Amino acid sequence: MPPSTNPASAAGFAPVRAWAVTLFLTFCYSISLIDRFIMAFVAEPLRADLRLSDTQLGLVQGFAFSIIYAVAGLPLGAAVDRFQRTRIVSAAIAVWSVMTALCGLAANFVHLLLARIGVGAGEAGLTPAAYSLLGDMFPRERLPLASMMYMLAPTIATASAAWLSGLLLSAAGEDGTFLLPHFGAVAAWRIVLFAIGLPGLLVAMIALALREPARRTAVVSRQAEGELIVFLRKHWRLHIIFMIGGMFSVLAAYATSAWTPSVLSREYHWAPAETGAALGSVTLICGLLGTLAGGALCSWGVTLGRDHVIVILAALAMTLEIVAGAALFFVGTGEQFIAIASILFITSPMLFMIGPTLIQLVTPSELRGRMTALLLFVSIALGAGGGPVAVGAANEMFWSGQGLMQALGLVLIIAGAAGAMLFSSCVLPARAYLRNYVA
Repeated sequence: MPPSTNPASAAGFAPVRAWAVTLFLTFCYSISLIDRFIMAFVAEPLRADLRLSDTQLGLVQGFAFSIIYAVAGLPLGAAVDRFQRTRIVSAAIAVWSVMTALCGLAANFVHLLLARIGVGAGEAGLTPAAYSLLGDMFPRERLPLASMMYMLAPTIATASAAWLSGLLLSAAGEDGTFLLPHFGAVAAWRIVLFAIGLPGLLVAMIALALREPARRTAVVSRQAEGELIVFLRKHWRLHIIFMIGGMFSVLAAYATSAWTPSVLSREYHWAPAETGAALGSVTLICGLLGTLAGGALCSWGVTLGRDHVIVILAALAMTLEIVAGAALFFVGTGEQFIAIASILFITSPMLFMIGPTLIQLVTPSELRGRMTALLLFVSIALGAGGGPVAVGAANEMFWSGQGLMQALGLVLIIAGAAGAMLFSSCVLPARAYLRNYVA
């Protein structure tokens, strides 16, 4: 089955409403990622309070979240193709917001693990629903720009998490606690998790007011159940290999986001306020640059009918990550470390928007929710889960817990090389596929 070449007809395109919904979905994605990434910025005081090892900390930031996110995403992706997507968005926001707040109540590793599993279950419903909504609201030539706006969220979220955590942790007393009426001394990292989790319930209520756009195809029939498998079996050289390459790009990104604050704290003894201010500013500037550059290049390729440029761009971005990983073995100061990490803060958001954008362009409308969920399953289950754990385990295994920055560099080199080779192998299949199936 060839994919549709025009996700929303020009006649039915309502730009004001479409961009307003896109802006709201971007905001929702931003708060979901703040809830996801905040753990990296409170990692050191949390690790000390709950007496976690680096491997346990990596599990909490990685597999505890990613496995359930990936597994839950598959049935939720199917639900997106059948049911009202705005209600799915609302329910997802409510679940992850409550579970983030519950992370702040954790008394040990098991409690924290279970709460993070709940965060992953909630967040799994947002992106398949969001991309399905975008695909029905925008014509083909404008979809990369809509995806670019949506993918500004990781940049906004990382910078916001850095600033908020730095502000709140620095405002705590010398013992790292806040003195609250009726509760006494409460650890600052717990307050951070409460503060970013609970406001999401208000956003969930607002999501219920969104008007569901008309689908371009009917609700999925029983016959369509097997169409995804047939579609992937026929075009696996592009879709499956591209997804595996995307998994390595996510692995590198999550390894970096999970451990960068800890490197600055352990290796260079930076205070929370200093770390938050530096990373907040750098990730915002570099993230915007990467997202805008990726969006502009993707739009240029689609406009010229050269959609395969998206795959070439992904391969080049992963090559830069190899260079960045190797450079970490020669870094001597915190400033130099941030300068190298800036490369990753540019390539990561670029790669984050490339994958879903290509999937929407080459997937039939009635398969779009499940295809996006499958992409997230492959990339998040192994990539987001494996990145943080790989760095923590490598540090303990090869450097006896004293080489966190080198462990990060090693993971980046391996992931970058694998991703670059896989994306490069997709270029010719992508060109052939787009020439044969997309008018």
